[in-house]
Amino acid sequence: MDGGVVGKIYISTGPTLETLREILENYDATFPHEHISQGLRENIENFEMIENSCNFVFWKDYERTASYRNINETLSYFRGCIHSRIKIIRDEADNRNTYFFFVGKDEAKSLSYRLAQIIHVDINQIDLRGRTILDIAREDATRIVKGWWKDLGERIDSTFLAGILMDEGGDNPLMQEIDRRADSISYIEYYSRTLEKVIGLSSRGIMLLRGGDTADENLIDYYNAHVRNRLNFP
Repeated sequence: MDGGVVGKIYISTGPTLETLREILENYDATFPHEHISQGLRENIENFEMIENSCNFVFWKDYERTASYRNINETLSYFRGCIHSRIKIIRDEADNRNTYFFFVGKDEAKSLSYRLAQIIHVDINQIDLRGRTILDIAREDATRIVKGWWKDLGERIDSTFLAGILMDEGGDNPLMQEIDRRADSISYIEYYSRTLEKVIGLSSRGIMLLRGGDTADENLIDYYNAHVRNRLNFP
């Protein structure tokens, strides 16, 4: 996303920051591949610990293939690469880590799965209920810009609503129907009163923050202030 930050958020039980440092600080591995002479590499760069958190960049190669003219032709193999800035915040009292992957959802899914294998824990995405998403938005929104509400309208599947659905000073009449179907909300995007920027929340643990001077820390601070305490952790 241009001019902003997108983050996918996960949680796990453990490990400690010291264990993370021992495993990740100098992590650099190359795995042999039958068709790629240099193998596939994954490594950690710029690892640093700051108070109750650690930051780093995770790079991961993957196999790409291509064929030409017809599907029966011999495949050509190439190395592709994905990477993400990652911040892990440690809560010692609850033995819980929160992971922020600042990358698109597909890349975050692949990298989180591999990171879980490296540090030997289960890393799970956070899930936000539809009504929780709407409650967070209405607590802080000056206007709701757009979102996905399942079964709202004539279509059986999700219906995309664009435009100003809630303005400061009063609800649009459509909000009564949105409230009634709040449990079916999967995404909402709104103008935040506290940040003075547009922010988006997804039921699959994705936060999106629009703005040319937006920083990762803005998104993390917003999560801590408005989202974290509404989650039902295992």
